[in-house]
Amino acid sequence: SDNNNPSLAQSLLKEAGDHLDDHRPVEALECLFRIYGLSASEGGGPEMKGLNRSIERALRMKIQLAPNTKDDVIQDRFGLATMFIDQERHEEASIELREIVSN
Repeated sequence: SDNNNPSLAQSLLKEAGDHLDDHRPVEALECLFRIYGLSASEGGGPEMKGLNRSIERALRMKIQLAPNTKDDVIQDRFGLATMFIDQERHEEASIELREIVSN
């Protein structure tokens, strides 16, 4: 394959970044979750460099833009907490979990 061609995963990551710059986290997450489903040979999958950071940024933005009472926010905070636990960032995970309980 021609290495000058960005992979589908790289294109999606860039597209997600553009959505985030325009404060469109839902569209960004659609791109990012597509990357998650790609194989490593397609340049994607959960291990892709920068993927988790972008998902974290998109979830945080989505939470910020949403009214606090929405069920979506609870799911988003839970998603963030799960990511933090996977990364052994337990302090940050507990903050998100406490926010779920307090709302």
